[in-house]
Amino acid sequence: MKQILFIFAALLTFATARNDIPSCYKALQLHPDQSTPQKALFILVDQTTPLDKKLMIYIYKNMMHFIKNSSAVTIASFSANANGKYADVAYEGYLEPLLSKDAQYDISKKKLRKYKACMNGQYNYAKKKATRALVHVLKGANKKLPHSDIFRSLHDLSKRVI
Repeated sequence: MKQILFIFAALLTFATARNDIPSCYKALQLHPDQSTPQKALFILVDQTTPLDKKLMIYIYKNMMHFIKNSSAVTIASFSANANGKYADVAYEGYLEPLLSKDAQYDISKKKLRKYKACMNGQYNYAKKKATRALVHVLKGANKKLPHSDIFRSLHDLSKRVI
């Protein structure tokens, strides 16, 4: 089966093995109102199916609309488990939620300025890192690879979601 799978899921509980985006809350020793994403986007790319430029741009634009606070994005590729091409997670990032207005009143102005600057930087960093990962995954497709092992790849990648 040669296709790209987009799995859009609104998850109330989600656990990530990693987060490619540094935490502003940890850096500033703050406690978020929530610690799990409200939404998650999974972009799974079959490495045996090269895409045309229009479809690549379409995928990119949809991903950019999704990257926002309280959301997680995972970009992965899969193939036939041959020639060094295996199921691989290129990017896994979670943008932390914004502090509530009440919580913002409870911290000092200096810390609040640092928090706002950090959250803005986190957003820009997430967009840049996700874009690089998506380009890397999309450009890695090759028709010469043997057939995809989609079921095995989905099984391996699904271990990341609880």
